[in-house]
Amino acid sequence: MVSTNPTQKVPLGGNNKNDVSTYIANLDEACITPGVPFVYNLGIALSAGVLTFQGADGSALSASSTADGNPAIFGFQDKATPGQLVWVEMAANQTIQDDSHATSHLLNNLFGTEAGTAWPDDMPFTIYACVNDAKTAVALGISRYSDLTVAPVAGSIGTSASATADDQFSLFLAGGVTIADYDGNPVIPVGTVRAQKSSSDDWTFQTLSTEDGVGRFHVNKTYNFTPDVGGSSSDPTTGWSTATGVYTRMGRMVHIHIRLIGDGSTYTGGSGSLQIENLPFTSSSNSEEGDNSLLNVSYLNLNVAGTMLDLNAVTVAGSNYLRLQETFDNGTLSNASVGDLANNGRLYISGTYLIDID
Repeated sequence: MVSTNPTQKVPLGGNNKNDVSTYIANLDEACITPGVPFVYNLGIALSAGVLTFQGADGSALSASSTADGNPAIFGFQDKATPGQLVWVEMAANQTIQDDSHATSHLLNNLFGTEAGTAWPDDMPFTIYACVNDAKTAVALGISRYSDLTVAPVAGSIGTSASATADDQFSLFLAGGVTIADYDGNPVIPVGTVRAQKSSSDDWTFQTLSTEDGVGRFHVNKTYNFTPDVGGSSSDPTTGWSTATGVYTRMGRMVHIHIRLIGDGSTYTGGSGSLQIENLPFTSSSNSEEGDNSLLNVSYLNLNVAGTMLDLNAVTVAGSNYLRLQETFDNGTLSNASVGDLANNGRLYISGTYLIDID
């Protein structure tokens, strides 16, 4: 905690480097955040469906002006004067309630996933600190993107009062803040948590591990997702003995590997072009980048008419699915149909595609 020497209990001013240096110099070592410069005395806890942003040692945050002041301190890029820092304190705990709480803050915030479809695998979320326009307050929040430098536009920021964090680059802020006070402002990545989504579009934070928390970042790692087959007109009934996907993201590039092995009996129905659905990120909305990125495919028991020379999985701009594109010996291209895949069919897909980041 911050030193309790009363001569040091002056409130932190936005750019008052004397106040800041006094507080930082007297912080216990446990309050220093490893690997996160410009963030001091911040920790997190998860209990009974409530993610709490608190003091580094688990104590409650309080204003520096109080007798035993215990604020978290952040140094943000100054939006008005890039290259300079503005120091802001967080004087009280903030919370985000998930689906296991009686009142969830995260309900109907999609974060780039398909509405009404569960995400049963752990999804990593980066914790961010965001400064307000007046440079007097800090809001903590979460985003799927690990490399934000500023908060997104207002329409892509969600709060407990506004379920609008629907894009894969959206930011959800704690505390029911006024979104207009924070959009477009500098942010600091401070750590990571994981969450899963139910089919009712609500999220549950996963039990914190040593890989989570302040100063921990899930970068250069692979994560799981659960792919499935759908149809462009109607979806088939599917059943798999294996349906696994892994992915990693590097900036705008997402690399995926998919294994789908039919159970030999369930796959039936559906119509239209065959689609590999539930990708972890939507492909770029720019048609020159998002359309027809080629991913390698190996297959078994895929029925085609004619002599097929090649089969690729291709992206569709602004979509979170792949289509299987067949190349025939007469020079024509065709999308594989839902009915082309047998109920004991196998698809192995691997490759990289580009995504949007704002």
